[in-house]
Amino acid sequence: MAEVEKSKKKGGKGKVVLIVVVVVVALAVIAGMGGNGKSGSDAQAVSGDAQASAGTQQTASEPAEKFPVSDEEVDTSNPYLYQISGTLTNNSGKDCSYVQVTYVLYDADGNQVGNAYANATELKAGGTWKFNASGTVDPEDVASYELSEVTGY
Repeated sequence: MAEVEKSKKKGGKGKVVLIVVVVVVALAVIAGMGGNGKSGSDAQAVSGDAQASAGTQQTASEPAEKFPVSDEEVDTSNPYLYQISGTLTNNSGKDCSYVQVTYVLYDADGNQVGNAYANATELKAGGTWKFNASGTVDPEDVASYELSEVTGY
């Protein structure tokens, strides 16, 4: 019986990986088409040091954040995806046709083991977006994460 359940789980892995690959490729295409001509005032990078434990919220490099992220939570229930959910607020003062959050994922030794991404379109000025950033990394391999970039234009 355990072998039957195990084989069912493995069959779903291919579908999940395919979906994630399609999403990542779509993100790369969208970013390549739309983000090259934007000025520094249209995009904001947020960074901080990698922490020893998952779930540490990062601070912005600018005092007044255009796109603050809050309520970050990690979901490790899927053995093939590391997921970070949170809420992004559009404080840029204008409607955004595209927003994206990017996380760097680290192992216990501080080595980068992957990234987690989420994106949305048509976020109104002052609006909030509840996102779910996903990375195709075994959650057991991730010890911490870092919000590396928030882009909006």
